[in-house]
Amino acid sequence: MDAVGGDYLEAGWLNTISLPSTCFYIMSDVDNNVCDVDVDVNGDDNGDDISYSSLGIRSLNWDGRAVVIGFASGAIPKIPANILLVKNVEVSGLYWGASAIHNPALFMQSSKEVISMWVEGKVKPHVSHRVPLAEANDALDIIKARKSTGKVLLV
Repeated sequence: MDAVGGDYLEAGWLNTISLPSTCFYIMSDVDNNVCDVDVDVNGDDNGDDISYSSLGIRSLNWDGRAVVIGFASGAIPKIPANILLVKNVEVSGLYWGASAIHNPALFMQSSKEVISMWVEGKVKPHVSHRVPLAEANDALDIIKARKSTGKVLLV
């Protein structure tokens, strides 16, 4: 288990899969899945080729869902539509910033709920790195190298 996976498990997730992982590289035949991976929801904000490749989509259970959150890797992956059909899986986008424009009432309500949960201590955003503003490029390197296990703050 890597540091990122451990942080998510401590936060209450049932399971994590870090990509890219050795098991995805050795899965040449998904019907003979050596990792025994069962995924209901694949949420990825990196957008790397593995998350949305046939291997990433094939790791989803029947009726699974992949949530496209962002493309921090810089690459916009291609999603294999044939796998969506045979696995009966769904891919949806989550662009939180655009929600404020397209549905401001829902955005405001959701924001108030999240802030209330934070104030009550029900939600505790994990800050993995605090980086001086003068070293902002180092903060970007941390994110690009996928070394962050939470928020990267410029202080």
